[in-house]
Amino acid sequence: MVWIDGREITWTLPDAPGRKREHDLAKRMSAGFYMDRTEVTNQDFAQFLSLGDSNAVHYDPRMDIVEIAHGNYRAKSGRENYPVAWVDWNAAFAFAKLAGKSLPTEDEWIIAGLRGRAFRTDTIQDLWTDSTQCDHLTVAHLPGPAAVGYYRQAADSTTIFDLAGNVAEWTLSEETSTAPVGKIHSWEVVKGGSFLDPPQNMTIIGRALRDRGERLSSVGFRCILREQHGR
Repeated sequence: MVWIDGREITWTLPDAPGRKREHDLAKRMSAGFYMDRTEVTNQDFAQFLSLGDSNAVHYDPRMDIVEIAHGNYRAKSGRENYPVAWVDWNAAFAFAKLAGKSLPTEDEWIIAGLRGRAFRTDTIQDLWTDSTQCDHLTVAHLPGPAAVGYYRQAADSTTIFDLAGNVAEWTLSEETSTAPVGKIHSWEVVKGGSFLDPPQNMTIIGRALRDRGERLSSVGFRCILREQHGR
């Protein structure tokens, strides 16, 4: 995991159903946190599934994971270090909780993407330290995700891999709206864009809204740990 220093950010929330525009300006503060360097992999998630029936309910046969015996799972050969997909918000939340971690909020995800840089809303450069690392994003609709860390060739111990363009990532943040009949509906915020998205969908405030139970080939997750920094 990588330590992310706390900071305050002020940003204009993107459009969402049912939100009044006068409440769109958000001012948030984070005390700092650790974030996983990569998305959770198929190997990580297979180990989680194998820990008991309460975890196994989160299995989806479309994952690059196979059940080799009752309650015992492993990643498909050659796909161990690819990000897990076909995982809904409930499964991501359960994985993080069991690990003693959490999904990041949307604000925390943005702060991690900024990594101390000035806040800019109109470019994918906010998510990358060097424009050459964005070359793979110039072609939309890639055939699928890559192994975690594949797109970052110049890495060090402080690098966070693939915040944009591999699989999109579930967060802890929620949007709600009131339908015309008065029924409240909730969505979870997904950040980062995926291999299916064009670059313009991968800005620092870019997001999608998904139902908790949705499982997609393009959505995975990573975790954070909120605790005092040891230094």
